[in-house]
Amino acid sequence: MASLTTERHRVRSPSFPFIPLREAVERARVFYQKEKRHAAPPQVAVSYWGYSSLKSSGGPRTIAALRSYGLLEGDEEVRLTDRAISLLREEATEDERLGVLRELARLPSAHRIVWDAFGADLPSDATLSHFLVEKLGFKLESAGGVLRNYREALGFAGLMAG
Repeated sequence: MASLTTERHRVRSPSFPFIPLREAVERARVFYQKEKRHAAPPQVAVSYWGYSSLKSSGGPRTIAALRSYGLLEGDEEVRLTDRAISLLREEATEDERLGVLRELARLPSAHRIVWDAFGADLPSDATLSHFLVEKLGFKLESAGGVLRNYREALGFAGLMAG
């Protein structure tokens, strides 16, 4: 006999960075101050950002965000990417930093898709939310966070339309 209860499947929004680009760059900077170009175990990396272990959800989510922005790579050990190093090194010019930031702002998949569709000349939040929900499969509750994150990334990277 079939069950009368309907099994509910939890529908998740696609992933997007847990933290804004500005914060991700600052966390990469902290990692750079400790490790320079060297790799570190993930549990060591998250300790630099104030997490007690990888069991805290914030630690793995921060690693995932830095990966999404193209700042961190690796699994068993994590290290800063060449992009991150070029952004953080003292010898970098402002033009070099800005160029890297502009790349990083568009790297997360949701950011790239929104950029490809609208660029920096964004429509209303209502239209963007509809796009995120209908075209990308985000839950409406998540769309606002994605939009805040996207706008912050564009602003930080100097990509917002005037």
